[in-house]
Amino acid sequence: MNSTSRRQKQKPPKSLAIPLRTRPTSVTPNHPLASQKPIAAIRAASLLAIFAGFAIAASQISTSAELADLANLPSHPCPFGTPISAPSPTSAPSLIIVRPGYALAYSTDSKIALWVHEALEASDLRGPATRSRCSFRPDPLIPFNARAQLADYRRCGFDRGHLAPAADFAYDQRRMQDSFFLSNVAPQIGPGFNRSLWADLEQRARKSVPNEGVLHVITGPVFDPKIPPKKIGRRAIPVPTAFFKVLLSGRPAETPRVIAILIPHRPFPPIPRARSNLSPFVLSVDELEVLTNLNFFPDLDALDPALEAALESRTPPLWLKLR
Repeated sequence: MNSTSRRQKQKPPKSLAIPLRTRPTSVTPNHPLASQKPIAAIRAASLLAIFAGFAIAASQISTSAELADLANLPSHPCPFGTPISAPSPTSAPSLIIVRPGYALAYSTDSKIALWVHEALEASDLRGPATRSRCSFRPDPLIPFNARAQLADYRRCGFDRGHLAPAADFAYDQRRMQDSFFLSNVAPQIGPGFNRSLWADLEQRARKSVPNEGVLHVITGPVFDPKIPPKKIGRRAIPVPTAFFKVLLSGRPAETPRVIAILIPHRPFPPIPRARSNLSPFVLSVDELEVLTNLNFFPDLDALDPALEAALESRTPPLWLKLR
């Protein structure tokens, strides 16, 4: 789909909500590579149950035209299937929220997203939208008792860190505002992380978009089950141990390529952004799936097992552009 047709479909909608069919369980088995990299010492617990049923909620829909446009939103917007997590008897079902700019799986237990998916094109990164006209808000698509609230982040000592960055939505003010819902936020250390190394990764992803055609980006938190997390706010929102990004290129007529990056959630020494070295944080998708208990591309096994093995099993060189 070209950028023009994409924008035409996304122009009026606010956010949609209808129940969707349940996906089959697809769980990535433990991978022996997980014990071979130092970064794999971060062991993720089972993050959430398999989606008991997709839930996409509607808000502020005022016209039949908006409803018609919302019907054009894909039910499974991620490449090679919507990421899924292993079942857990102790976790509540997650909610899938689909908006014109991104999709996410929201944990009603932790009050943060398991993952957020974006499909970036070069035209997304140019436009009049500005952060100064945006404000953080609770997500109205989530049941009240399951929402993160502004008070949870007040004076907590952490940034309200975007998972899908605001700068990825420069093309439209409403889409940028959507990125400020607290469902797209996780507690992040500010100096040395959210405002430095992590921000550099986000910027390098944007710089890479013109070369990649469409760049699919999946972002989320990782927790170490051996270490009880620090928690913030009345709703006890856990502070992640690390954060990841999986980036899948979509260059026309070429074999896709993928890279997974996992950065421990700690302050890093000041480094000039143009010189930051992200290579030590690169790992294979298979390794990251073990750590997160997520299957990022569940349909790829059936579509092309050889491609799945080629994309997910190896640790590629860092191909993101420098600033």
